[in-house]
Amino acid sequence: MLEKLFPSRFGSVADPDPNHLMAAVTYHTHGPPSVLHFHPDVPRPAPTSGQTLVRVHAAAVNPVDFKMRYHRIPSVISPLPKIPGTDIAGEVVITGPKSGFAVGDRVFGMMPLLRTPWGASATYASVADRFLAKAPGCLDFVGAASLPLVSLTVLQALSRALRSMEKPIAGRRILIQAGSGGVGSFAIQYCANVLGMQVATTCGAGAADLVRSLGAQEVIDYRSERFEDRIHDYDLVLDPLGHRYAQRTLRAGVLRPGGHYLHIAGSDWPPAAQSRIIPEAAPTRLTFGLAYQCWRNTLTRIGLGKAYYHLVFVHPSGEMLEQVARAVDDGKVVPVIDRTFPLPHVADAHRFLEAGHAQGKVVIVMD
Repeated sequence: MLEKLFPSRFGSVADPDPNHLMAAVTYHTHGPPSVLHFHPDVPRPAPTSGQTLVRVHAAAVNPVDFKMRYHRIPSVISPLPKIPGTDIAGEVVITGPKSGFAVGDRVFGMMPLLRTPWGASATYASVADRFLAKAPGCLDFVGAASLPLVSLTVLQALSRALRSMEKPIAGRRILIQAGSGGVGSFAIQYCANVLGMQVATTCGAGAADLVRSLGAQEVIDYRSERFEDRIHDYDLVLDPLGHRYAQRTLRAGVLRPGGHYLHIAGSDWPPAAQSRIIPEAAPTRLTFGLAYQCWRNTLTRIGLGKAYYHLVFVHPSGEMLEQVARAVDDGKVVPVIDRTFPLPHVADAHRFLEAGHAQGKVVIVMD
């Protein structure tokens, strides 16, 4: 039912195939990284109609993965036991006649976040065809796996604003918060090299050379400077740290009148205590955020507000990943990989990412 009502958010759930086994990491209870366990022989998924079975060679780790593992989410939202992870890259093993893919194709994609026990930290994944795209020809599997969630977050966030902005987009100014992170390192390149925008970003002093090499023209050390003292009258702000910076941005003159604040849903880490749901997805916070978005945007449209506000939750899209693949193959975007971990050490990958010091992406390799 959810697949039909919300096809961009949900896919059909594959059954386990006891006749074919795979290696996978799972957790049976929510909690710290120690709840993650490697299993060399669990049943692999059997693809349903409209799904493709992928032999996974690499899978990225994202903050949502360890948040879903940590928080005591109801099983109706995140069934247990759960294989963590959403981003995959690999080769097609089984596919249907109408999928557009063939056995042996190199593909990458983002798996749904909710209502499925399957995930990316396994040697096989069964994924809806509409969530997959052919991987960039110039990348290995590690590079391709690093891209889906972060690139989709950026493209879906930007699409909210670009539809309503006057053309041309080239030359417009954007502030990208946390430029050395997974979302930020992709966003800098996409905005600078694909859209032709002028990019400013925040990061620690140790990442300044990295973000400049990606295309940032103005770099702000968030530890020693306030971005609102440097940035004024920008067209856009893309903010993965909106839980910290939203009000500082909207109350200052960071955005020009009629500018766009792109608030990527997120919450601080580590949390004070385990809760029943990830904070940014809590019904009260979600309801308030959507109501605030509607109220603020209405005021801005009629000339009584200063800037538009967009609350962004990412969802899978093979069609958008085709755009990403073209940008990569054109040399306009390159993956930024901090480090890789073998599949049996997914818990170590989670610990590293949770520490908050990764520059670019953390990727799991299966082979």
